[in-house]
Amino acid sequence: MNNQIHLSALIKQLNKQLERHKTGFTSAKVQVIAYLFEHQDKVIYQKDLEHIMNLSRPTINGIVKRLIAKGAVKLIPNPNDRRSKQLILSDTTKEEAQKHQKEFENDIRTIEKNLPLVYQPTRLKNSNII
Repeated sequence: MNNQIHLSALIKQLNKQLERHKTGFTSAKVQVIAYLFEHQDKVIYQKDLEHIMNLSRPTINGIVKRLIAKGAVKLIPNPNDRRSKQLILSDTTKEEAQKHQKEFENDIRTIEKNLPLVYQPTRLKNSNII
């Protein structure tokens, strides 16, 4: 339960930071963008995000559809399996992510500093919670 409270508080703070930056993206959308940005060298399929983000297929589908509608990501059909589609960032999103990467990293560090000590990332890693 305490982990749920920690994550909820962190998500609320991230959403406030995102609103402040006027990105137009929720924390879940930013999570997908950040993951795709950090793993550009890998082939990521939409179904992979379900496991990576621990979200249901309908939730991921909704997030991806909204990101496509905003032009943030593209779906590339898999030539070997038409049912699966690779997710990639649009060129504009890549450029924006690179441009604002330091800013978002600073926001994350600021949020982490404001967390109680027991919930700070280094302590959570040492406790095997994350």
